[in-house]
Amino acid sequence: MNRDLVSIIMPTYNRAHIILRSIKSVLKQTYDNFELIIIDDGSTDQTESIISDLDDQRIRYLKSVANQGACHARNRGIATANGEYIAFLDSDNIWDKSYLKSRLSLLKNVQKTVGGVFGYTRVVRNYQTICTVPLEEIGKKIKGSKSNNSLLRYMLFDNIIDTNTIVMKRECIEQVSGFDENLKRLQDWEYFFRVLYQSGYRLQFEEDCLVKNYLHADSITHKSNDEAYWRTRIFFLKKYREVFEDYDCLEEAVCRLCMKKEPHLREEDLSEILEILDLAALQKVIAFMKKEHEKVIRQKDKLALKECAFAKINEKNNLILDIQSRWLKLLQQGNSLRYTIIKMGYKKIAIYGYGYLGKALYRELAESECRVIYIIDRNLAQNHAEILEPGVETPGIEAVVVTAVYEYEKIRKRYERKIQYISLLDVIKFAEKEKIFR
Repeated sequence: MNRDLVSIIMPTYNRAHIILRSIKSVLKQTYDNFELIIIDDGSTDQTESIISDLDDQRIRYLKSVANQGACHARNRGIATANGEYIAFLDSDNIWDKSYLKSRLSLLKNVQKTVGGVFGYTRVVRNYQTICTVPLEEIGKKIKGSKSNNSLLRYMLFDNIIDTNTIVMKRECIEQVSGFDENLKRLQDWEYFFRVLYQSGYRLQFEEDCLVKNYLHADSITHKSNDEAYWRTRIFFLKKYREVFEDYDCLEEAVCRLCMKKEPHLREEDLSEILEILDLAALQKVIAFMKKEHEKVIRQKDKLALKECAFAKINEKNNLILDIQSRWLKLLQQGNSLRYTIIKMGYKKIAIYGYGYLGKALYRELAESECRVIYIIDRNLAQNHAEILEPGVETPGIEAVVVTAVYEYEKIRKRYERKIQYISLLDVIKFAEKEKIFR
């Protein structure tokens, strides 16, 4: 380890058109005891040629044969770093020329328990500042904090530490494993949360703004709330559930996530929430989402509300959550829907809709006296029951149980002929009323 040396880790992938701007911001630093480790993550453009033309002994260029992601590149950079301090700079962002000097002067004079110093990052899109990370109101609250508690409280909901604005002591980094290479989004958020929670070191916030983070059309952070984002948030809730509970904010975090996913929240997503919350907590979530729905109703005029997708989706999801929680409660009481449907007089049925609720019902009826003869669904491959398109005749059955409960009335009116269509919600209500335990 080289004392006072700063190892700067710069992952890059096909950034030949802008990487020089970032490199120059490093070479212009007033603190010059650094090594710049550029990890080329399998670029197919002119990146290698551009780097080879630079005449500076402080630059080290490492190229991967294949693209393996920014986390892999950062971890490789950390593994090869020689410095006492570690900094990170993405190849599309820039530092103020005083950045390293400011960070090092602080790190050399802080308490031994401080493992890193970070400040504001100015987020820029189309040459205009759109926000800072952290937000200024958060920065004012965490300034001068003597523990990680306040940072952790904010980090439970969103990242407030931009990778480009922190310089860390090597011994702090060595207390935790590297960036999680299995995550496709929010890797820096999970990593710095882990540092705060597990390293035993404190991260100190400095109220300066010496970094510009440029958003581009192909930037991961530029992308909206996609599936990878949802997967990471669910992973984070599951992994750090105990921390959420310690801070008494698990239900709040789930609610915020559900609202952020709107209007694309699916039954499968809601089923994952059931793996995180117990029944009591789930009821709190349902109550919160209903309140949010009521807010929409109050804020929108009656004509606009009819076209308000958010309100419609929220109403649908509240109904699904309500059914899931009531069904879960029945199961906890020993009340199986397989006996309920038989008690209602049906032994041969079809299931209409094969989303999360349809699959759960199919599993519950497996190897019971009540047989599922048909699955009615448009997009499905399933080996244990015949697949039918909606509206096709269903001979040999006594009822169709509709698990697409939010569309039940429309489905029943459109397709019900001689065979009765029953809502899964009505089955659950019957079970609650009759209290069928076996």
